[in-house]
Amino acid sequence: MKTMGPIKHAKAISKDFIVQNLPTPPVEPFTGFIGSVYMHSSLSTNVAAVGDIITVSTFISTSDISQKDINPCSIEHIDGFKLYPAKIIDQDKNEFKSNYLIEQSIVPNALGEYTIPSPQVFSFDTIDGTYKQVSDNTPLKITIVERKTEVIEDIILDPDALIDGTKTNTTEGTVKPIDPATKKCFTNIDTTAKLAPASTALTIFDIPANSKITILEQHGGWCRISFGNAYGWIPFSAISIGEQ
Repeated sequence: MKTMGPIKHAKAISKDFIVQNLPTPPVEPFTGFIGSVYMHSSLSTNVAAVGDIITVSTFISTSDISQKDINPCSIEHIDGFKLYPAKIIDQDKNEFKSNYLIEQSIVPNALGEYTIPSPQVFSFDTIDGTYKQVSDNTPLKITIVERKTEVIEDIILDPDALIDGTKTNTTEGTVKPIDPATKKCFTNIDTTAKLAPASTALTIFDIPANSKITILEQHGGWCRISFGNAYGWIPFSAISIGEQ
């Protein structure tokens, strides 16, 4: 049996170092990205009518290739708008980066000019060891105008009101003018304003009971009303005629 000689080792040099705890994440559990993040947001249109469905599209590119499931970054609140949850429309990953396309539908219920906030995501910067909130700093401007129509042929329905993806005709009667003497009135119950004169139409805002409104026109058992600078359709049964 052959005997091996002594094993020689290079002389190790000791080094002192400190291991620090990671900073507390801004939200628990942390579902953001690790590394660099680029975001760009855009609107499907810059001019829309009350009740139109507008899409906020957000493109995210990140160096984080380990992220499996991300939480779609939703805008939580915009005055004068009804918001729907954001959804991931497309994603592409390779060994260098991950790309995501996220879309969120928003529906305006009031007139005016608005700045839509950009969605935000959190990331952990591995260079300086800090958590950061990332967003697109470019302002998203949009102008909302009144929807004017004399004949309502195609109404936008709530997604839950669709049967096998098919729209149904839910309007009855014809549009007729309201006597000016009856225009001033108030709501006798809590109600919701619809995009069109149908219970299955898209809900665009809520109106509390005893709110002063103005009737603009009637369509069957529905009235198009103004409530402040917001416009929509409510059942005639929810209206009391005259001053409160």
